[in-house]
Order: sequence, then structure tokens, then C-alpha cells
Amino acid sequence: MTKKILNIFTGLAAVFFLYLSACVPPSNIDNTKVNATFRDTVWQRVYMLQEKQDIRGLVGLFRHKNPTLRYGAVMAFASIQDSTVLDSLYMMLADKNLKVREAAAFALGQIGSPKATRHLLAAYDNKDSLNQKTILNATILEAIGKCGSADYLKPLTTISTFYRSDTLLLLGQMRGLYRYGLRGITSHETVKRVVQVIKDKNMPAPVQVMAANYLARVQNIDLDSFHVELLTSLSTNADPYVRMAVASSLSKIKKTDISEQLKNIFRKEKDYRVQVNVLKTLKSATYESSRHFFRTVLNSLNVHVAGEAANYFLEHGIPKDAGWYWSLARDTLKEPLSVKMYAAASKHLQGYFKDAKAALNAELKYRFNQEKDPYIKAAYIQALGQWPFNYTFLRQSGLSSGYIPVRTAALESLVAILKDPAFYYHFGERVKDAKRELVEIMAQAIVSNDVGLIAVASQALREPKLNFKLWFPDYSFMTSALHRLKLPKDLEAYLELEKTIAFFSDSPEPQLKKMAYTHQLDWKLLNTIKDKCTAVVETNRGKITIELYPEQAPATVANFIQLAQSGFFNNKYFHRVVPNFVIQTGCPRGDGYGSLNYTIRSELSPTHYDTEGYVGMASAGKDTECSQWFITHSPTPHLDGRYTIFGKVKEGMDIVHAALQGDIVKKITIQY
Repeated sequence: MTKKILNIFTGLAAVFFLYLSACVPPSNIDNTKVNATFRDTVWQRVYMLQEKQDIRGLVGLFRHKNPTLRYGAVMAFASIQDSTVLDSLYMMLADKNLKVREAAAFALGQIGSPKATRHLLAAYDNKDSLNQKTILNATILEAIGKCGSADYLKPLTTISTFYRSDTLLLLGQMRGLYRYGLRGITSHETVKRVVQVIKDKNMPAPVQVMAANYLARVQNIDLDSFHVELLTSLSTNADPYVRMAVASSLSKIKKTDISEQLKNIFRKEKDYRVQVNVLKTLKSATYESSRHFFRTVLNSLNVHVAGEAANYFLEHGIPKDAGWYWSLARDTLKEPLSVKMYAAASKHLQGYFKDAKAALNAELKYRFNQEKDPYIKAAYIQALGQWPFNYTFLRQSGLSSGYIPVRTAALESLVAILKDPAFYYHFGERVKDAKRELVEIMAQAIVSNDVGLIAVASQALREPKLNFKLWFPDYSFMTSALHRLKLPKDLEAYLELEKTIAFFSDSPEPQLKKMAYTHQLDWKLLNTIKDKCTAVVETNRGKITIELYPEQAPATVANFIQLAQSGFFNNKYFHRVVPNFVIQTGCPRGDGYGSLNYTIRSELSPTHYDTEGYVGMASAGKDTECSQWFITHSPTPHLDGRYTIFGKVKEGMDIVHAALQGDIVKKITIQY
């Protein structure tokens, strides 16, 4: 395509957004209600086609007279994401039933083919005076952000016909720009438009939240010229979801020192999630100017906030303050905060203070041996790993621990020692022996049959800077280890090791294989569910009540209920807690690498992670879900369309926000 033709085509794209529908005669709309309910036996048969990914059977329903069946068949491809059906999906954008059109637009966005863009544009109706197609138009705008080329970014950015009352359309525009941004397609004009949305006090809150998340999440954008507007929004916007995302976006400010303004804002802020993000942004502040501030924050009553302050000293501390960190850890702070300060002391205390170094590490080893909580023990292992010469202890006491999270943490710490840029400086004349022993540990991890160790070691072995290819000219032991892994139970370790073998053989990185249908959806169980079905999660801190979404994710809900009623979740740990992101549980190992001997399908609906408390399935890729699930602390739009949503917290968000790694799910009770 010549440049001239391309420019003409790009211009037409802009015209499409603003004027296309004026050239298209109004179409008759079939308002027959789509009744996509898991209780209907006909619907169940359609859904089983999705479960088994029967492409031919689903496409065959595209012309069925029943719009519910057409809707179900089309929506299935939002999860299946098979590009061979694009031509058939294009036709469904003109279906008489609007819900079917909406499903087609969503599915095309999920597939993400650039070929779909012009068909989506043609289905957009700018003259929707009766607001019948608002959802459709908004879905199209987001879908274009998922599949459109850079040529369509400016037309999407410059739409100016929406009123502030057009919440869904404005949301569609912001989501489209966000999707473009996640794909690395940005412009100064787009950033300026997004900032304008955040500044506009009359703009609907959900639209501002989406705009703020654009600034927080999209990489390689220049926000220096907008720092005044963003600081003002961080100080004055009433919505904490906006403030927390704006706080994260300010980490992109490079040319202006805004640290003092951020500290003042932090002191006035009441929402811990905003405080956490402000602290993360402040980590770029100079140490001397921020030392006292972060010491004060260590006293925060919120452990997540205090933990971020401890992380600051771990990452940015200085040798002359190492004794102070040690004193705070030993005499002032409680676990788990004290362990992080121990880690800071261990990292920054210089090796030439031999007596002090020996005393500190002896203290850490003693605390590790006395500790019973596996996650606190793992944290002590990580603290010990800050001193490279502890690698022998990590091997002997960490890798041999009876606690799986400790073993995994020990190997992660050994990998960190290998990756340390000062590795050769630390070991000096002993460097060859240390390197040889650490390389041996990695090899032993690969053949250990421990999937967590295999996954961690596999990632390390393909680190280019570590030159492991020189150490293992014969990597057949990796292939043997791969063959011993059992799928789908050991999927995550399998994927990591498979990538490493490809790295050693100079082959292209393997793609995730299509997962076989291995777990039958229990319709009889679902048929016992009443209109409202909840799961009461009893934890050591209190109860969390979750409303389940069987209409959106029937297979996931059925699987969750089966596991809960079997007692599988009883006494499982929240093995992963990321402040202002998620808490996660359901791992049979407790380190995040565990699974069961089956997988279930991804069920990706148009529901967005646009507020706190959504319950989603963890996965290692599409159709790899099993037993691990999470609850969000706040909006997480980067998860939209990628991680199954199967419920939302009704009561107990205070428990979710208070949860720490190592908290326990005592049991889950399903209430119909």
C-alpha cells in the first residue's frame, strides 16, 4: 500500500468515527430478549460447544432463528479467540439483535486481529439518537483499541461529539485508548486528552478512573509537562480510585522534583491504597531528603503502608545506616515488618565489619530456626540471602526445609545472588568455587521433581547475562526432567522448562499449547443454585462473603463449588498478597506453583475489573485455570478480558484489605 493511499485510508477512519452512520440507512432492530441463562437446557448445549471448543458447531448457530443461541455462539469466541472465524463474526456485527452485535464486537476485540478494524468501524453508529446502540458503540470503541493499527489512534483520541452524560461512550473511548496504550501505541495528543478528562470535575467518575489508569499503566509516556495538573488531581479528586492511579502515574515525572508535594499529600491521605502508591512513587526521591519521612511511615498502623516504607530502606538504604536498620528490626518493629528491616540491615552492612556481619547473620539464622510460620521463615531466608556468603546455609537449611514456601524462597534467593552485579566483587578469589556450587544447585533443582524449584531454576538458566550455556553444553538432563513432568498438573514448571530448553537449543520460544478439555462441567450441580449464590470464606481474620456469577462463568463457578464442598480450600494459605492489587489463595503447595490434575476453560466476559472486590481465576495462560483464585484490592483494568471473573465480594472487604501473606482460609461454605 503506497503512503498516499495509506493517508487516504487513515483519513477515512476519522470520517467513519464521525460521519459513517449518516450514510447508512437505519436498520430494523430485533428487540427479542436474549435469555442466556445456565438453567436453560438449550443454552447448556450451546455452552458445551464453547467448553469443547467446537468451532464448526458454534459457527453453525450463527444463523439460528433464536437470538439467544446466536448470542451464545458468538460470545463463545471471546474466550476461544480463534481467528479462523473472523469472516463469520463480521457478519454478526449486522445481526438484527443488538445483544448479538455487542457480542460480536467484544469477540472481535478479544481476538485482536487488525483486519477487524474496518468492520468494527462500519458497525459504529454515530447517529444513534435514541441511544439504542450505546453499549454496542462503546464496545466497538474498546475493541478498536485492542486490534486497531496506529492509524486509528488519532481518530479515537479526537472524538469530540460525546456529552459528559454519555458515560458509556466516554468509557468506551478511554478503554480503547487504554488498550492502545497497553500495546505500546501512544501519542502526546492522547496523553493530553487523558489528562483533560482527569482535570474535568464534571466528567463521570468511572471515566476518570479509566483515564487515570491509562497514565499509571501505559509505558513510555512523558508526563513532565502535566505534573501540576496531576498533583492537583491527587490532592483534590474525591475518588480514591482516581487518586491511587494518579499517584502511580507520577512516578513517570523525571524532570521536576515533586517529592515534597507528595509527602504532604501522603500525610493528608486517608486511603491506605493511595498511600501505598504514593510511597512507591517516592522511592525515586533522594535518600537523605526522605530518610526521616520513611522512618515515620514505619510507624503506620497499616501494615501494607509500613511495609512499603521498609521496602524503601531495603532497596535504597545506605551502609552507614545499616546498624540503625538492625536496631529497628531487633528492638522496635514486629514481624513481618521487622524481617524486612533485618533484610535491609543484611544487605547494606558492609562485609569489612566482620564481627557485626557475623552477629547479624547468626541472629537471622537463630530466628529462622525458631520460627514456625512458613512465610515468616521464607522471609528470613530472603533476609539471609542479602549476604551472598550465606549461600551454603540457604542450600543446606533452606532447600532442605519441610516447608515448600521456604524451599522456593531459598532457591529464589540463590538466583538473586547469581544475578547480583557485584557477584565477582563479593567472592573475589573464591568466585570460581562459589559459581560452580551455585550452578550445581540450579542443575539439581531441575532434576528435583519439585515443580516450584524447577520453575525458578528454569527462569534463571535462560538469563543471558549468566552464560549458563557455557556451563551446560549437554542439557539433556533438562529434556529428561521435562518428560517426567505430568500435564496438566505440572503445567507452569513445564512451560518454564520448555522455554529454557528452547533457549539452550537456540530455538524459537514455544507457544502455549491448546489445552485439552479435561474437566466436565457439572450442570446438575449448577441446577441446584438459586438466583443468588454466595460463598462464605472463613479466614483467621474474619469472613468474606462472595456473590458468585454462574451466568458469566458457569464452569468456573461449578469448579469452585466442587472444590469448596470437597474441603479442598480448607486450611489453604493466602500465599500471595500484593498491596493495592490482589490477595490470592487456592495453591495446594502454598508457593503459587501448585495445581491439580486438570484444567478448566477461561470464561472471558465483558465484565470489567473496574472496582475493588472482584474475584478472578489465576492462570498460566488461556484455559489453564484450576484451583487458584484472587480478590482485587482496587480497579485492575489490565486484567480485563484475560482473567475469568466469577464473583464479587459482598461483605468483608475490610478482611480482604487486612489480609497478609500466610493468612489461612479455614473453610468455604456455599450458600444457595
